[in-house]
Amino acid sequence: MSSNPAEHIKLYGTNRRNLYNILSIEELEKLYYQYPLDHVFHQREILKLAAKQNKIITGLLVWQGLRTEDLCRLTVADVKLREGKIHIPGGRKTERRTLELKAHQVIDMMDFLYETRKEIMSRTKESNQLFIGVEGSSGIFGVTRSIIRQLKKQQPKLIRIEQIRASVITHWIKQYNLRKVQYMAGHRYISSTEKFKVNDIEGLQDEVNKYHPIS
Repeated sequence: MSSNPAEHIKLYGTNRRNLYNILSIEELEKLYYQYPLDHVFHQREILKLAAKQNKIITGLLVWQGLRTEDLCRLTVADVKLREGKIHIPGGRKTERRTLELKAHQVIDMMDFLYETRKEIMSRTKESNQLFIGVEGSSGIFGVTRSIIRQLKKQQPKLIRIEQIRASVITHWIKQYNLRKVQYMAGHRYISSTEKFKVNDIEGLQDEVNKYHPIS
């Protein structure tokens, strides 16, 4: 009986990326458009304001693919309403970049900056940060935990907040060249962007199976 010379070889250092169930563009946009505000109308004013802020954050998740750490670093000065853009400061794992805002985001962001955010600050404390933690939310991380709990109720396929960013980057890869996606995602290395092509390949396989099923 012959032996396999590779039988006892173990490979180390292989970086296996967790693949996410990619949300479609329509599913991503619904997270924003259907973000519930009505259910807080009977609650205290501060919770109504928090819900409006959460919807603005959800828009930055589903159209700009921001990470929680990106949201932490944003200041009021990073919002360029006249240009219709938002500047994302660099961080420990990401590079700085400037991204386009959707037209309706500009309008909603204007309303947030000049009304909602001022109302929140009048009940909390002065800050130059764009987003402010409300009543024991432990800062932006507490805010995003609250958001993801709400979004899970809307979309059962959603498991983690990182799944939204993975979905956004995967759709970008279908639309733009890798270098542009690398910039938009804030990836320091092109290899980080290339890893998301796996999600795109799986999506293509789903399309093949859908229209050309194996009999």
